[in-house]
Amino acid sequence: MVWFLLDSAPFPHPMPITDIIAIVVQLTIDGLGILGNVGVLSAIYYRAPANWSSYKILLINAAFVDLASSLASIMSIERMIPASFGTAFIFLGPCTLISALTCHTLHSISMNFQVHSVSLVPVSFAYRLHILKQ
Repeated sequence: MVWFLLDSAPFPHPMPITDIIAIVVQLTIDGLGILGNVGVLSAIYYRAPANWSSYKILLINAAFVDLASSLASIMSIERMIPASFGTAFIFLGPCTLISALTCHTLHSISMNFQVHSVSLVPVSFAYRLHILKQ
């Protein structure tokens, strides 16, 4: 799964085992996130009752945001290293084959979608509470 990193990584080889473990863990988590959200989107499309029209919008939004975040994360696998000037990011994902700007952009997209995803949680709870009070 990490063959592209071993050929294009800009640091001495062999790749440290800690980086390989971190990459495999992130690929597993993001891969499960992609599969899970595709499953949720399919279930919403094919199985959700018609009277859920308003709630389906929230569910689709949450699943799409999480799916996009997982895709961006899997493309921009990064390692964060604390430094005296702040936090340094070393990108290890396939984005390194394109450019540093691509890696930074994908990381920014991932972070923004994660914040959006967290903000959807209280909106979803508020909507469910509103429905239950009716």
